[in-house]
Amino acid sequence: MTYEEFVLMLSTNDELWFMYNDLEYFIEHTGPDLVSMCATRIDDPNDSPVINEPFVSVIDLLDNFRINGKRIRDVWENVSFTNHRIR
Repeated sequence: MTYEEFVLMLSTNDELWFMYNDLEYFIEHTGPDLVSMCATRIDDPNDSPVINEPFVSVIDLLDNFRINGKRIRDVWENVSFTNHRIR
């Protein structure tokens, strides 16, 4: 999946999962003006989130969420995309 396809899927209010550096990231639309980015470690048996950040829109998330100081588009070539939760 390309980054552009990923952005299009986000704009349709799809929930999306992807892997990057041993973290499973999950984006969900939790309300009309709220998009959340969550992440859990794949080896955590308790499934405790290490990241849980709210954003007011998909654009806000794409512009302001950082993974090791970089936007999703900047690390996209190293992302493993899935269309469902891995665990």
